[in-house]
Amino acid sequence: MANFKFQKSALVISCMAALVALVVPQAQAANDVGELGVKGQVSNTTCLLSLGDPASTNNNSKTLNMGTYPLAMAQVVVGTLIGPPQTVILSVKSAADGVSACNLGAAKWDVGISVDPANYENIGGATVLKNTVAAGGSKGFSVRLSTSTGAAVTAGANAVNFASFNPSYGTLLSGSTVSGPTLSATDLIAVTAQAVKNNDLAVAGVFSHSIPLNVWYK
Repeated sequence: MANFKFQKSALVISCMAALVALVVPQAQAANDVGELGVKGQVSNTTCLLSLGDPASTNNNSKTLNMGTYPLAMAQVVVGTLIGPPQTVILSVKSAADGVSACNLGAAKWDVGISVDPANYENIGGATVLKNTVAAGGSKGFSVRLSTSTGAAVTAGANAVNFASFNPSYGTLLSGSTVSGPTLSATDLIAVTAQAVKNNDLAVAGVFSHSIPLNVWYK
């Protein structure tokens, strides 16, 4: 069966005013937030990429609050996880309503990404996303993505290895290393973002990293 690219979207991870110099309780810092945004573009097909809830799917955008990280939180041992993790659940649904099941028949699906080697590094035995903001960018932490798949997953548990990829599909978020998509229509992909201390000295600023997503079928 022929392989084809189904849909393009983008995964955007950012922490605004992250690593603030003053320790401010999160409940009082409404203007200091982070976000993990997922934006999708629906193609003329029978299925679409669901971003976890109808409103986000219809708007082709999902925002997860990554929280505010005081500067002191990044002055820890390299490899230490920082702040609470945030998760988005990806799935394929019927294009008719974005809620009912997508009829794939015997076909399989997956989401592939491709991260430039210059934009990730290895921390604690895992590849993590580097900050792509130059002027005004924060230093001291990177972001680890973890994924899990299945019919009822709620969080990612396996770190994504950006250095491992299929020439045709890129790095599959399912973690599959076989030739192409292997997920059934009822399977979900839980993608969890978690800040992690890197080798840089902590500097207050913003963090942002955008990853194109390709939804594949086979």
